[in-house]
Amino acid sequence: MVSFHEIKMDEELLQGHLEPDMTNELVIIRENDWIREYGWSLGSYIDSKYRSGDCTKSSKEYVQRWLSAKGGEKDDMEIAFEFFPDEPVGQVQEVIEAIGVIDPEGADKLKKIRQKSDAPLTAVQEQFLIALVAFHSRRSTPSLLVGDNDWFCVRFGPGGYQISSKILSNCDVPTKEDLELLYTRADNQHYRKAIRMIQDNIFLINPRGK
Repeated sequence: MVSFHEIKMDEELLQGHLEPDMTNELVIIRENDWIREYGWSLGSYIDSKYRSGDCTKSSKEYVQRWLSAKGGEKDDMEIAFEFFPDEPVGQVQEVIEAIGVIDPEGADKLKKIRQKSDAPLTAVQEQFLIALVAFHSRRSTPSLLVGDNDWFCVRFGPGGYQISSKILSNCDVPTKEDLELLYTRADNQHYRKAIRMIQDNIFLINPRGK
């Protein structure tokens, strides 16, 4: 089992920085209501359908399915929960508390999954997302604008996040305080996730042309 932050790789591939390799084409090898599993030249990856917007099951539906799920389906639901939407705010906690009444161990797993979702991306994960964007571009999958400000705009779709910088010089790069204020004012989870990615990888909004 592998999630957004746990990609299985050959150990040799983890040495040093991985340059983008657009020859790593993805193939869907498994899919259900909760996840889509991809195979590629560097390993396998299970992606939450909540992240791509292909799963719209509510908190009530999630809890009902969890209580009846067995084996592999519950594993997939754990992975999917990393990107369960928290709009309206509080939905995530509602799911954890409802499951905790019947399955405290399962609720603890879900809580830990959400806590790790803000972890910085590794070079391998960045490589996978590049391949994922290319995969969905070939399928002509549309993306949606999820955030816009004076420094950058963010689009999101099944291929992941597309961050477009508006910055023209290094003098215009937002400060840590600017980005944190953006995060607190963001009105959706995808915008907040993208801001966290930028905070950890400021090069994503380098001045255009640099």
